[in-house]
Amino acid sequence: MKQEKSVYDGDVSYWSRRALTPNMKTKIRARLFKKQEYKCNICHRIFMSFDVIETDHIKPIRKGGKHSITNLQLLHATCHDKKK
Repeated sequence: MKQEKSVYDGDVSYWSRRALTPNMKTKIRARLFKKQEYKCNICHRIFMSFDVIETDHIKPIRKGGKHSITNLQLLHATCHDKKK
């Protein structure tokens, strides 16, 4: 179950897939970087080239959130994990 996952659980395959977000279009991701001024919306630190960056739904899909760019944000993987 996704809620039970942790970046420290050793499931490299799962976390690699989350980090790469293969279905996320590069254009949308680039717009999010610029919109957020290249900073994580949780810790407000600038993203570095070595950071694992994940795309997050601000309002979860299960609570009626959409897949639109206005409901997406980029977060460090650890910040995304803490959000839950």
